[in-house]
Amino acid sequence: MDTSAENIPRDAEVLSQLDRMLASPHFKTSATQSKVFRFVVEKALAKEDIKETHIFSEIDEGLATRSHKARANASLVRRKIKAYYENEGKDDLVRIDFPPGPAYKPEFFYNIEAEAVRAYERALAYQKRLSTWALSEAEYLLGIAIRLAPEYAPSHAALAETFLLRLILDNIIRREPGAHGWTARARESARAAVRLAPESCLGHIVLGMVWLSNRKWNPAELEFSAAMEIDPENTKASLWYGAFLMTIGRIDEGLQIAKSKATDDPGSFQIRLVYALFLYVTRSYEEAMNVLNEVDGVELGHPLQLFLGALIDMATGRSGKTMPRRLRDLSTQMEERFAAPVTSLRFRSDIDVPDAWFDEESPYDSSDRFPGLEILSLAQAGLAEEAKEKMAALRKQKSLKSLQLALGYMATGNEGRALASLRRACGEGDIFMNWLHLLPLFDPLRKHPRFRGLPGIIY
Repeated sequence: MDTSAENIPRDAEVLSQLDRMLASPHFKTSATQSKVFRFVVEKALAKEDIKETHIFSEIDEGLATRSHKARANASLVRRKIKAYYENEGKDDLVRIDFPPGPAYKPEFFYNIEAEAVRAYERALAYQKRLSTWALSEAEYLLGIAIRLAPEYAPSHAALAETFLLRLILDNIIRREPGAHGWTARARESARAAVRLAPESCLGHIVLGMVWLSNRKWNPAELEFSAAMEIDPENTKASLWYGAFLMTIGRIDEGLQIAKSKATDDPGSFQIRLVYALFLYVTRSYEEAMNVLNEVDGVELGHPLQLFLGALIDMATGRSGKTMPRRLRDLSTQMEERFAAPVTSLRFRSDIDVPDAWFDEESPYDSSDRFPGLEILSLAQAGLAEEAKEKMAALRKQKSLKSLQLALGYMATGNEGRALASLRRACGEGDIFMNWLHLLPLFDPLRKHPRFRGLPGIIY
C-alpha cells in the first residue's frame, strides 16, 4: 500500500465513503455496528487513539466494561465491511478497512480494485516509457480515470506530470518552435489536483516546474517549498526537485538526488538517463557515459540515450567527422520512434493532440531534426566551409527553433546573432533554456558580456 500523502484519501472522501457504507443494506439495519463503525472512523480521522473500553463508553455506558461485546461488535463490523466491498462497493474509489487487533484503528486508502484507480495505475506504467505514443496512452487512461472519479486528485496530478513530460520530449524531438499548449495544460491539471487536495505533493511539484519553465524563480521555489512541507521524503527523492535544484545553482544537491535514485533503482533506464544528463551538465563526461551505458535490456539504443551520448562526445572532442552523419541517423530514428506513431492519433477522438503534429507537408527533411547541432559538429570536425553553407541555407528556413539557429550562428562565429537567437529561444517555451548557465554546448559564449543578461541565466 502506498502511504505517501499523494495516495491517502482526504478526510472528506473518507467521511463520504463512510456515509455511503452506512446507507448500504449491510449496515442500515444494524444500529450498534453502525455506531461502532462511525465512532472508530471519526476518532481515527481526529488522530485519537481508541481503546476497547472507549467504544461502548461512547455509545452505551452500560456496556463500558463488557469487553467481549466490544470485540464481538468489532468483528461484525469487519464482516460487514468485507461483504460490502465484495458486492456493491467493489468499485468504490475509497476503501475503509478495520484490521483486527487491540488498537481498533481503521485504515483508509484508495481502492486498487476501483476502475478509476486501475486506469490510473496503468497510466503510470505507460508514463515511464519515454515515447510520444506511450505518453498519449497515459493521457488517455488518465482521462478515463478522471471521468470515472473527478474527485480523485492523484489522477489530475499524474495528468499534469504527463503534460510536463510531453513538453520536455517535444523540446527535444521537434524542430519547430512552441510549447504546443503543454505548459498551460500541465498548469491547469496541477491546479485541479491542488484544488481537490491541497496536500497534493506532485501537484505542487508540477506547478513549480511550470513556473520554472517560464523563468519565474520565486513562485517556483514557493511551490517546491509547499511540496517539501507536505511530503519532505518524496519531494527530496523527486527528479523534478533535483532539476529545480540544479537550475537555481544547488548543483551538488540535485546531483545527489539523481545518484541516490539510480542507486536505489539500478535497472531504470529513465532514472539513469536523467542521472547521466545531470553528470553531463556538471562536465563529468566519463562518468556520464558510464552511467548512460550501464543499463542492460530493451532500452539500449533508445534515441534519447544516443542523443545524450552524442552530446557527450561533442563535449569531449571525440565526435570527429562521423558526428554529422550520426546526428542525421539519430534524427531518422527519432522520427520513427516518436513522431510517426503520433499520426495514428488522428483517429482517436478521445485524445487532443495539436494540429501541427499532423502536418503531412513537413517543411523540413525528417532526417535533419538538429540542423544547428549538425552545423556545430561540422565546425568541430574542421569542415568550416560546409558548416557555413549549411548555415546559409538554414537562415532561409521558416518555423525553426531559435535554439538551432543559435547553435548554427555560434558554430560559424557570429556571436551577436547567436545571442539574439538564444534570447528569442527563451520565449519559445523551451524548458531547457533554464539551463543555459549549465549546458556545455554554450561554453563558447559564456565570456561574452551579453550572455549573462539572457533570461535563462542564474548566477
